[in-house]
Amino acid sequence: MSTTYHRGPGAQAIAQDASNGMKPSLCKLIVSLLDCTLAKSIASYENTERLPSGPYVLLPKHSSHLDILLEGAMLYGSQGRLGHYLMKPSLPRAFQWLGGISVYRSKDTNSRRALLANNEQVFAEAGRLLSNGEIIVMHPEGTRVSGGMGELRTGGIRMLIEMQETIGPVTFVPLGIEYRALRVALRVGRPRTYSLFWNDDAERLRKELAFLSGVGS
Repeated sequence: MSTTYHRGPGAQAIAQDASNGMKPSLCKLIVSLLDCTLAKSIASYENTERLPSGPYVLLPKHSSHLDILLEGAMLYGSQGRLGHYLMKPSLPRAFQWLGGISVYRSKDTNSRRALLANNEQVFAEAGRLLSNGEIIVMHPEGTRVSGGMGELRTGGIRMLIEMQETIGPVTFVPLGIEYRALRVALRVGRPRTYSLFWNDDAERLRKELAFLSGVGS
């Protein structure tokens, strides 16, 4: 990637993600193997016909580190496509190889300037990917919450909505993930678009994710 990034941990992380990413063919091989083995043995995919054929933002419930692997297997198994994941920088490098873009949260750095610079660059890259017809995966809870539904961190959603003036309409798709003993169900919600994202919209999305994931809101 030839883009010049600002200095700081966030900018460095984006550059590293870009340089360390696997070739798409190798990513496809890995997620297809996951789909055929791990996912097919323990997972079921429901309502995948709702997934758009064009660009969109997938908004999954986040309960486990397995979520990212299962999401990748579902996307490839149902659409033959790869996702690009907004994720915390402390996750193992293997997740970045599979399409991860590091996002620094307020607790990941003491520098507000670095945090803001990173967010600006991350979402510029997300907008570019959406403009190119790609899939962005963003966990709106911002962290893993097991056995219930956490509060949504809506800043990322709002930033993408604001970018619609330059990149065009952005479709958001909720994804519920329910772990049950040795099985897991991935349930796709109804796609939607927003011109604005009010607190009521956030609460409706939160309740839908809870319902799709079989947990209390």
